[in-house]
Amino acid sequence: IKIKPNHVDIWYNKGIALGLLGRHQKAIGCFEQAIKINQNHVDAQINKGNALGLLGKHQDAIECFEQAIKIKPDNVDALYNKGSAYLRLEKYEEAIGCFDKALKINPNIASVWHNMGLSLGKLGRYDMAIKCFDNAIKLNPNYENAWHNKGLALGKIGKHEEATKCYEQARKINPDY
Repeated sequence: IKIKPNHVDIWYNKGIALGLLGRHQKAIGCFEQAIKINQNHVDAQINKGNALGLLGKHQDAIECFEQAIKIKPDNVDALYNKGSAYLRLEKYEEAIGCFDKALKINPNIASVWHNMGLSLGKLGRYDMAIKCFDNAIKLNPNYENAWHNKGLALGKIGKHEEATKCYEQARKINPDY
């Protein structure tokens, strides 16, 4: 950094390293420096948002994801992370909108289907949530959280035997579940 203080990748990579060490506030500073050098650095915006989210600053994180989406509207990571931040803020309709956009771009990401299912479930739309969990499981049969949450949704609609099978599958994947 002393040799090349305006090298965007140095600041970005330092931010990644600090984030991996759990030093999220310092990572944010590095991502901000990378963005200052290159305002169109989508990954710096996304990772700054992720670091903010890890600090519980979900609304600030959403602003970073929105910046990334302005730069690259079809960025699935930004849409997914924005939706996940809305999910944490219990803004389920907004979360569903983000996940829906992400799935239109790439329907093959299990975590997007899973979080869509969580959002739908929070709104009491259990049948739709179960379909989302099924899609997540189809893409990743070892997705223990999807099995567990499918079980919760099935239980909510009175399908307790099927729910039990889902819980058993989750425990088969991870005995500590």
